[in-house]
Amino acid sequence: MLHRSLAASTALRRPALPSGLVGALCCCLWGHPAFAAQAPFPGTPPTLPGTVQAEDYDTGGEGIAFHDTTAGNSGGQHRSDAVDIETTTDAGGGFDVGWIDAGEWLAYTVNVPAAFTAAINARVASLSTGGSLHVEIDGQNVTGAMSFAATGGWQTWTTVTRTGVALSAGVHVVRLAMDSGAFNVNWVQFSDVTNGRRPFGGTNSVIANGSVLQAENFDLGNEGIAYHDATAGNTGGQYRTSDVDIETCGDAGGGFNVGWIVDGEWLQYTVDTEAGTYDITARVASAGTAIGDLRVLLDGAVLGTIDVGPTGGWQTYVDLSLRGITITGGTGRTLRLEMVNGGDFNVNFLRFTKTSGGKPPGDVVGKISVGYQGWFAAIEDDSPMNAWWHWSQDWSQRPSIAQNTIHAWPDTREYAQLYATQYPNLGNGQPARLFSSFDQSTLDLHFSWMSQYGIDTAALQRFNPNGIEGPIRDAITAKVRTAAETHGVKFYVMYDVSGWTNMQPEIKNDWLAKMSAHTASPAYARQDGKPVVAIWGFGFNDDNHPWTAATCLDVVNWFKGQGVYVIGGVPTHWRDGVSDSRPGFLDVYHAFNMISPWMVGRIGNVGDVDNFFDAVQQQDLADLNARGIAYQPCVLPGDTGQRAHGDFMWRQFYDLVRLGAHGIYISMFDEYNEGNQIAKTAEDASMSPTGTSSTLFTLNQDGTSCSSDYYLRLTHDGGRMLKGQMPLTAVRPTSPR
Repeated sequence: MLHRSLAASTALRRPALPSGLVGALCCCLWGHPAFAAQAPFPGTPPTLPGTVQAEDYDTGGEGIAFHDTTAGNSGGQHRSDAVDIETTTDAGGGFDVGWIDAGEWLAYTVNVPAAFTAAINARVASLSTGGSLHVEIDGQNVTGAMSFAATGGWQTWTTVTRTGVALSAGVHVVRLAMDSGAFNVNWVQFSDVTNGRRPFGGTNSVIANGSVLQAENFDLGNEGIAYHDATAGNTGGQYRTSDVDIETCGDAGGGFNVGWIVDGEWLQYTVDTEAGTYDITARVASAGTAIGDLRVLLDGAVLGTIDVGPTGGWQTYVDLSLRGITITGGTGRTLRLEMVNGGDFNVNFLRFTKTSGGKPPGDVVGKISVGYQGWFAAIEDDSPMNAWWHWSQDWSQRPSIAQNTIHAWPDTREYAQLYATQYPNLGNGQPARLFSSFDQSTLDLHFSWMSQYGIDTAALQRFNPNGIEGPIRDAITAKVRTAAETHGVKFYVMYDVSGWTNMQPEIKNDWLAKMSAHTASPAYARQDGKPVVAIWGFGFNDDNHPWTAATCLDVVNWFKGQGVYVIGGVPTHWRDGVSDSRPGFLDVYHAFNMISPWMVGRIGNVGDVDNFFDAVQQQDLADLNARGIAYQPCVLPGDTGQRAHGDFMWRQFYDLVRLGAHGIYISMFDEYNEGNQIAKTAEDASMSPTGTSSTLFTLNQDGTSCSSDYYLRLTHDGGRMLKGQMPLTAVRPTSPR
């Protein structure tokens, strides 16, 4: 993101104005009277216990509601005075206050209906230095210095806590004072610990896409405060020493479950929530004969009730769900599980899965799609090309080091048909041979891998079909259809219009005369009941994509008029119409049913991934959600030097799943030419031609041994996380071997 190094931050700061000048200049600089009255923003003071958002400081201006050492809002968000506010990627979204200098402060008018003892939790982030702040109430420092270490990123958040702060009933002014600079603050939470209730483990649980709330991790606190249990003592004798009955769990994944449940018992959890529409799945078991109910509440409002009947055993677990539950964003909230109308069941956990932003699942929404080139051929394969298509610079010449066009060598051990090349033998002494996409056995193998590794849909690339490549592309489309039908994978046509001179009439004719016939296949992808077509290349700012916005909009609307669900493969910066995007194309982009921005060449390491998440992808999704357009961002495994044994690819999965992407497009399945393939690839020098280490990378290039199917396995796990079948995790769960 456009954040600051410490040097840059310091250089951009101006010295604070003398205090005598602040009030005099306040009116002309910030548009407020020099001595404006202090008042809560946006009009009603927040109630404590509760959370105070850092950006919602009082109105009144510099020296009254805040002190900031520089003029203007450096982040440009939320408010128009001198406090620096930006969009945050922390759980719950919203904004944070950044660009902080020592001595700055923010004031908040708050209401405390009844006296209580508070734990004060501040949510902070700092790239490299850490920081310190303190909290004042009515002018008194009540926390002392709340110091914290660097978190490793401006949007990598941690919570620092002070407990035992007494708040009397009434209206108070809370001041958040910055003892040092170079950190961000998101919110300050005041939790009631009068009777000892606080989050288990010290940190609020998070409700987000893919998150799991373990039943046994209810809040710390006394009976009637954090939980209610009808019997004394922990009958199961495991994990904790309260009266809640916990035992070792026999479900997959192990851990613990809450059991011996009777009517009227309940558990409470302090949670932070990301806004969204969720399916809430309870993992429960019962050997009883009656039906009990598990009621789920958030801040006292009932989200829904799950009927739990017999499952066949106390450790025979099943998933029971509440569907389409809308949850707003927030921090420091109370989730409550009530066991009513009988109880008599065990609870292992609750899993929260976003439901594609309310969009119905289909073959692309909520799914993993892969770009499939299918563009390799050999002279001996009897194809219409009769050439070494994409394997050699000169298609008439047998592939060799001198004719090399690829970045990595495929693992060819499973192919039924291979063709001799002029590369040296592989490091293991075997001849260096390559496959042809024209062979049905090749497509069957590729689609069997897709099925095995959880890939839902293949986007078959179709370039201008009217030249010499037309006949082989027609033939491969038919073979792809057969392979997809055989292996239970969906496919759709993805037109890449790059370099297509007479595109506007010819793409329509190609669909009507040839490609639309494939929609009769049960394997042809459908979304919202419509056959799917993707068009890649509209709006790119280069000579290879020269059409006007009017021409492109005509094509998109024509396909939609044919009853087609249209995906747009669009420039990275489509929304702003800059850089790789032509200006004036926003109406074209907004005409698509789904948008899939291109990312190859835009990111190359984990830092780049997070920067695009902060600066581009969140805003993309907000724009599309407001218009009912689906979002299918790209994930790429990386070319040579980028892969970091899977960490690069996994970070993309993590960011996009937590963002709430409606589907994911993998760039690509078989793109050995650009090195972005996930298909099986040479693990080490023994599986690659000798003498090619400077031109062909192997999967162990960074010193970590990876199996040839590693990126297929990563894709499988990324798909499971997208679909809520495994918890959201920033830590790559897939072993390289």
